[in-house]
Parts: sequence; structure tokens; C-alpha cells
Amino acid sequence: MPLIQSRRTESTGFTLLEVLVALVVVAVALAALLKGVSSSALNEAYLRDKNFAHWVAMNVVAERQLGLQQEALLSDRGEVEMGGQRWQWRARLLDTFDAAIWRLEVEVRPVDGEDETVLARLVAFLPRPEGEER
Repeated sequence: MPLIQSRRTESTGFTLLEVLVALVVVAVALAALLKGVSSSALNEAYLRDKNFAHWVAMNVVAERQLGLQQEALLSDRGEVEMGGQRWQWRARLLDTFDAAIWRLEVEVRPVDGEDETVLARLVAFLPRPEGEER
């Protein structure tokens, strides 16, 4: 049997241009994926902080409702730690149309935040102590 070598007329492999186009497509896809992942991580951190701030506000309201804060200050502020972070809260007692009810507004922001953004704002209504005048 004679050995006959045949020449292939078809080229095998990719051209440099095809490889470069494929690399560009992969780079664009990875950039879009990275942007989506980083956006998701930032959103998760914001929602976590907002949730903790809301819990801090609910705790301040609960202390007032339970009478743990005996002093009826019209404006009060403080700091508390929750979730490994320091939070600053501000509570204000306001009059309502009903003489027997206070309106309590609580705002919460992170202590170490770069800006003064309020992450949670909560409004509650409390009974005014008997005998206390407006």
C-alpha cells in the first residue's frame, strides 16, 4: 500500500482577528457581570444598614412606650450600638390635636457616616401622662 500524503486545502484553527473579537466579547461580558455584582453588594449593605437603623428607632419608641425613659423631654438624642455599628438617634415629642396624646418622631443615622443621611424615620403616638399640661 503506497503512502500518499494528501494536502489539506482547508486551514485549521482561528485567525488572530477571530481571537481578538472573542476576547473583546468575553471582556465586555465580564465587565457587565462585575458591575452587576458590585451593585448588588452595595445595595445589600444599604438595605442592611437601613434595617438596623429601623430597629434602633423601634427600640427608642418601645422604651418610651414602656415608660423606661421617665423624663418627658421634648427633644432627646443618644447613641447606641447595634449590628457592630454605632447609631445616633434623635427623638422629638410634638403636640397633636388631641390633648391626651404626644406625637413621637425618631430619626436614626450612622455615627461614622460621611453624610448626615437619615436612614430611618419613625413616627409613633404616646399617651400624655395624666396631669401634664401642654
